[in-house]
Amino acid sequence: MIEKYYCGPKGTPKYLRSNYFAHACKAHDKDYKEGAFDRKLVDQWFLDRMLKNETKWWRRAHAYLLYKIVRIFGWKFYAK
Repeated sequence: MIEKYYCGPKGTPKYLRSNYFAHACKAHDKDYKEGAFDRKLVDQWFLDRMLKNETKWWRRAHAYLLYKIVRIFGWKFYAK
């Protein structure tokens, strides 16, 4: 079962915390916590997972928005 609103830290607006990309968010959080790979690479994998097989323009746009957010603010959470 996919957890509702898994993506994003607490306090993130619900419109950004869609559970549609929960699989990608969980993997990204795991990779961030472990810190075994370069952050830029982990963020690229995150985007790739979200875009895989996605054809709807609004979900693709949402994926790019989430990617930009982790690129800008992810340093605060990487390998902590």
